[in-house]
Amino acid sequence: WNVNKWDPKFPSSGIKFVEGSLFRSDAPVDHPSFLFNIPFSYNVAWPDPQTCCSDWQNTEAWRAPINTNIYADGVWQLWIDTEDYTGNHGHMPGAEIIIDNYVDGTTQPSEIIWHTDSPTEGDYVSDIASFNFTIRDVEGTFVVVAYDNLAGYVQEPINSFSNATGNYDVYNFKVDTEAQNLPENSEMAIRIEVLDMDGHWTKDSFHVTIDNIPDGNPPTVTLISPVTGISVNASITPSILFEVDIDEDIGIMSKTIYFVGPASFNFQLDEDTSGKYIKNQDITTWQPGEYSWYVIVVDMDETKHTVKSETRTFTIVGDAPVSSDTENPKITVLDYNDGDKVEGVITLSVEATDNMGIDEVVLKTFDDQLVVMDPQGSDIYKANVDTEEKPDGDYTFTFTAKDSNGNAAQAQLTLKFENGRTNSAPDIGLPGFEYYLTFISILSVMIIDRRKK
Repeated sequence: WNVNKWDPKFPSSGIKFVEGSLFRSDAPVDHPSFLFNIPFSYNVAWPDPQTCCSDWQNTEAWRAPINTNIYADGVWQLWIDTEDYTGNHGHMPGAEIIIDNYVDGTTQPSEIIWHTDSPTEGDYVSDIASFNFTIRDVEGTFVVVAYDNLAGYVQEPINSFSNATGNYDVYNFKVDTEAQNLPENSEMAIRIEVLDMDGHWTKDSFHVTIDNIPDGNPPTVTLISPVTGISVNASITPSILFEVDIDEDIGIMSKTIYFVGPASFNFQLDEDTSGKYIKNQDITTWQPGEYSWYVIVVDMDETKHTVKSETRTFTIVGDAPVSSDTENPKITVLDYNDGDKVEGVITLSVEATDNMGIDEVVLKTFDDQLVVMDPQGSDIYKANVDTEEKPDGDYTFTFTAKDSNGNAAQAQLTLKFENGRTNSAPDIGLPGFEYYLTFISILSVMIIDRRKK
C-alpha cells in the first residue's frame, strides 16, 4: 500500500497463478448460485508496463475477460487471490463491478405463479411435499432460490418456453418434511427469491403446517378372558392369563393393564402370535382378596386417543403368601439433566419399572411437598412444577418408585431456576415478578400480593 493506492510488487520467485471470484453483493452470503470463479492468465501482449505501475520493472500483467451478458445486472464484488512459487499469497478484496446491460426503467420484475396442485399458505404437508411454480419474465431469470427452513436452492427449471408475454420457466422442488426435524403441527416457511437478468429481485413466501401423524379412529378395546367374578386359589393356580383384543387403524403407543385391590400393579401387555394382547401374570405373591382389572390403550394418532376398557373382577383365595420379593424398582429421570436452566411451568418425567410392578412414583419437590406422579403408560410417570414459586437458584427434586412389597428406589435431579426473580425486591420498573409481604396487626396475618414490577 503506497499512501493512497495499491502498488503491486513482483516476487523474486515469480507469480504462480492469479484467480478471481465474482460474487453478487445483494445475494445470500456464500450461496453457490452467486459465486463464480474467474480464471486469470498471464498477458504477454500487455503494452508498455510503464503506463500501468510506477514500479513497472517488478510487475506482471494478468488478464481475465468477463462476459457480462451471462450475469444479472447489478453490483458484483471481484476478489483477487495470487500465489508465488514459494507459496506466498496475496489478496485484493472487494473490487466493485457494476454490470448494466439493460436500460433502467424499461424492464419489469419477474412474476412467481404457484400451480394449483402445489401447497400454499396454511396447507398441511406430509412425507415428501412437492412444490410447483412458474417464473415469468421478459428478459429471463438468472437464479431462483428456495431457503429459510429448506436450507437449499432450486436448480435448473424442469421446462422452459416463450410466447408473446415473456419467457416462462417451470420449477419443482421437493421437501422431506420428516427430515426437517420440526414438531407435528408446527409451521415450515417456504420462501422463493428470484433474481432476473435485468437485476430485479422478486420474493414470495408462505407457511405450511407439518402433518406427518395422521388422525385416525380411536382404538376399540375388548377384554376376552378371564370372565368377571372368578375365584382363584394361588396355591393351585399360580398364574392367570389375561387376554385382550385391540383394534387400531394407525398404531398403538401404549397398552397398559391395571390391577387394583389389596395391592395395585400395572404392566404393559405383550402381543402373542395370534395378534391378541396378553399378560400371563404370576399371582403367587399377591395378597388374597378381590381385585379389579382394566386396560388403557393410547394410539399413535395425532390426537393420541386414550381408551379405557370395561372393568372386570377376580378374587384370590387361600392363605396370604410370604413375599419373597426383595428386588428394588428401577427409576430413570427423563428430559432434563443436572444443572439445566428452566423457567415457568415445566414437566418432569421418569421411567420406573419393577419385576412385580410399580405401585406408585412420588415426587418430593423443592419445598418438601410430596406429589404422586401421573402414570402415562409405557412405564412413564409425569408431574408439572411451577418454577416461578421460588427465587432463582438451584433446586433438587427427589423421585421415589415403590412396589407393593415395600421395595423402593430413588433418583434425584437438580435444576437451576431462571425466572428473573431474586430474594430481594428490586426497584419498580425491572422485569419479572416478586412477592411483596405485608404484615397486619399483632395477629401476624400475612398477605401475599403478586405484582408485576
